Amino acid sequence: MLMQNEGNDNNQANWSYSNEDESVSSPQSNQTPVQPVSWTASEFIANQKDAKWYSAVLGGAAMLCVLVVLIFHDYIAAVAIFVVVILFVIVAGRKPQQLQYTIDTHGVTVGKKFYSFNDFKSFSVDEESAIGSISFMPLRRFMPELSIHYAPEDEDKIIDVLAVSLPNDQRAEQGVDRLMKRMRF
Repeated sequence: MLMQNEGNDNNQANWSYSNEDESVSSPQSNQTPVQPVSWTASEFIANQKDAKWYSAVLGGAAMLCVLVVLIFHDYIAAVAIFVVVILFVIVAGRKPQQLQYTIDTHGVTVGKKFYSFNDFKSFSVDEESAIGSISFMPLRRFMPELSIHYAPEDEDKIIDVLAVSLPNDQRAEQGVDRLMKRMRF
């Protein structure tokens, strides 16, 4: 039943909802409460990179810089490309940390950082890798996608907790993600 409160000074209506039909119950009332799930996992999958990998990336960057200089005569762009590639190599060489993950009905905690489910529109499970991975699609345009890893035996518990708060929206892998996997980034 919708009721309008009268006597509002701002000429705006305050609406409230009252469920007078007690035979209707919420879907949550018949379910058992969902328990939070916690585990420890690597923050990302680290691929082994040998000297050939680093040589190939730096050699490709050097050739790209030479082409930019020869075609466009732009030394600043060539230097900028090389600096970006150097930063890419530094990030690629970083070792993953072991982080504590916790998922409850309010959000995801990764290490000491909490992400509310209100910031995400859906989640998807990566079925292709041996190590389980879940990606959260953000609502905000410039917020990066959040990916978490877990042991395969924890998958059902984690998905049960997530399904209470977010829809599961399986989607195809993005082209950038496929490229990074092929590069063993």
